Amino acid sequence: MVIRLQYRGEKTMQCIICHKEKEKSDEHIIPEALGNKKLITRRVCEECNNKLGARVDDYLTNHPLVKIIRSGEKLTGKSGKKVNFFSSVETDEKTGIKYEMKSGIPKLMPRLLTNENGHIRIEASTKEEGVAFLKKLLKREGYSETQIDDFCKDAIAGEFNIIEPPEFKKDVIIDFSRMDIAAIKIAYEYAFEVLGEDYLNDEVAQLFSKELYSIANTEKKEINVSDSLAQYVTYPLSGSGIESLLEETRNSIKKTNTDILHTIFFIKQDGCLYCILNLCMMEIISFAVKVTNNADRYSKKLPFTLVYRDGKCITL
Repeated sequence: MVIRLQYRGEKTMQCIICHKEKEKSDEHIIPEALGNKKLITRRVCEECNNKLGARVDDYLTNHPLVKIIRSGEKLTGKSGKKVNFFSSVETDEKTGIKYEMKSGIPKLMPRLLTNENGHIRIEASTKEEGVAFLKKLLKREGYSETQIDDFCKDAIAGEFNIIEPPEFKKDVIIDFSRMDIAAIKIAYEYAFEVLGEDYLNDEVAQLFSKELYSIANTEKKEINVSDSLAQYVTYPLSGSGIESLLEETRNSIKKTNTDILHTIFFIKQDGCLYCILNLCMMEIISFAVKVTNNADRYSKKLPFTLVYRDGKCITL
């Protein structure tokens, strides 16, 4: 049996984040930057979609560790651009020299140096770049075009060799509370699509909705996630039963030689219902999110969703 998780019907709906009557928009339950094309909900308005994309999804998809995974899986997202690990300008920690980064390749940026005798030197990749850099400096200082041309005529090109390749370092810090809220957002939207309208009355769903709405509408740059949410997200820990289940799932899928990118499914444990997010089939971004404390409330068959690398989505 194939179930397509798409909400169809009227042009307007009640957003499951802000709970206002709005026009429908396509919200990717798993961020599109992680290769998801078809697993969507149409019950998140465009405003909440955009705000949560910038404040929640972005932290998950652009975290350095996740970027490494995306690069390895060749996941470019909607833009189609390759994953960029570096800022547009990086500084070599050993030498202090700045480099412009293009497609991950460092290119020396022109710089002005003055020695102890007051002599000025410009270092650049080529004489042309050095002269162009000098012209900008002189123009900024108020020199005329004639004076600038005279200075540039006297420019002497010498060789500047970089003996050692540049070294760039990135401190990788994981804000687990922000990872938690990214996992909660995915689990909340998926649980709604599967469990239906009644899920919005669940106390856990209402807590998730309230927190997501608060984050979407905060004016602060820093996002503070409520400590009370930590209890609803677990990482697959030894002895929890979830770790072994995820491992079995990954091994079973690998044996089929199918090109599956993500799996999402539910398990019942101690009367609770957990949404298992197996993103990119990688343990580091796998989560178990408790979506309700009352699993018996939902009697319908619980699905198992497969998201393929080519964008296809199948729910069994």
